[in-house]
Amino acid sequence: MLRVVFIAIGVSLLLAVGIFFRPIWNAVETAMLTNEGSLAIEAHDWDRATRVYEQTLKEHPSSVPVALTLAKLYHYKQERDKAESVFASILKQQPENIEARNAYASFLAQVPTRRNDAIELYRQGLKLMPAEVSFMSGLGDIYKIAAENLAETRPPIRFWLSEWAVFYYRHALAKAPELFQNRFNLGVAYQHLEKPDRAVEQYCNALMIQPKSYEAYYNLGLALIDSKAYQLGFRQMTRSVRLLMDRDEIELARRLSENTQTIRGSLYYKSEKTDENNFRMDQYPEWFQSCVSEDKKPNEKAEEPASSEKNLKLNGQNQ
Repeated sequence: MLRVVFIAIGVSLLLAVGIFFRPIWNAVETAMLTNEGSLAIEAHDWDRATRVYEQTLKEHPSSVPVALTLAKLYHYKQERDKAESVFASILKQQPENIEARNAYASFLAQVPTRRNDAIELYRQGLKLMPAEVSFMSGLGDIYKIAAENLAETRPPIRFWLSEWAVFYYRHALAKAPELFQNRFNLGVAYQHLEKPDRAVEQYCNALMIQPKSYEAYYNLGLALIDSKAYQLGFRQMTRSVRLLMDRDEIELARRLSENTQTIRGSLYYKSEKTDENNFRMDQYPEWFQSCVSEDKKPNEKAEEPASSEKNLKLNGQNQ
């Protein structure tokens, strides 16, 4: 009888030890497999990496990092159905996983017919996490890209899309004013809305964050030209070319230089006849003395565009 008791106690202890150490072993096993998968990724052996992560997820179905990596691998390999299935399962387990939601929305937005789904995914995220800047930025990006779609030939729709891009970028910058890309993209959206003065402000503020951004200098030049400050605009475009030359990006510098000369030639008469200093300096002297301005943080609530409809109910090219 005593022997039976000891056996029962031993079995209980073994079970307890197994239960205690099982999570540790799972973690070690997962780490070993993901390390093998990481090595395959580093070697650009995508098929092997996919097999490793599929096996790892099969053995550890609750591992969100493994699932997320597998979804990205499927995405890279253009296996869209599999990628979407994994992304959806991750958000079902962890709806507040920011990385997974951003990756899934970006994945959907790459297909014009799925942009509404990406927008909805971001908006669901904002309901859960109203202050998440990456979701606001993602929405701004989708509307900006849709506005730039040359297949969309209806000016009112392109204008409306740009308004929504401005709306979301301004909200994002109200939370995180130091983000260069949002500043730059807001400037682009203002140019689409034919508001070059506001575009100039955003490009100048962007240059305070990244003073050697050739893109910001070039777009600043274009916005100044739209404002009829021709010579000042050409100087910013020249600075952009010089920055590229300093970085030994000769081919891109050559293309921008040729484009600048083409614009200069088409505007020669206007640029010679316009007194740009009187036109611009009296209004915004701080912008044109050093091509930067103080970072004015938005202090008012970003207003929604006039239309209450937020989804991209557009034609086949932009949907």
